Order: sequence, then structure tokens, then C-alpha cells
Amino acid sequence: MLFLERYKYPIAGGLLGLIFILPFLTLGFVKALILFAFIAICAFLGHYFRHSGVLENILSRFHM
Repeated sequence: MLFLERYKYPIAGGLLGLIFILPFLTLGFVKALILFAFIAICAFLGHYFRHSGVLENILSRFHM
């Protein structure tokens, strides 16, 4: 347990690097870039909808 507490950030960074590189290895460079672009766009839209209240206004119209 002491090992995990001491090296939790390098381990987390290594796992994130592995998760990041897998699409490049399996899909190819261009498809992986398109995938990451869609993920970034959707994350931005989710952040925007959460802070602007647009989605809540739309959903409140359909709530009876």
C-alpha cells in the first residue's frame, strides 16, 4: 500500500498515457484525431449546456 501512495501520480500518468495511445494503435492516426476532436467538442458542449442552463430550459418545457 505504501508503494501505491508514494507513486500514485506516476501510475495515474502512465495509465492515462496508455488510454491515450490505444486509439492511435488500434484506429490509426487520423481516425484517432477525429475521435479526440469529437470527444473535445462534446465535452465543451456539455460544459456549456451545464453552465448556461439551456438544457434545463428545454427540458422544463416538456415537464408536466
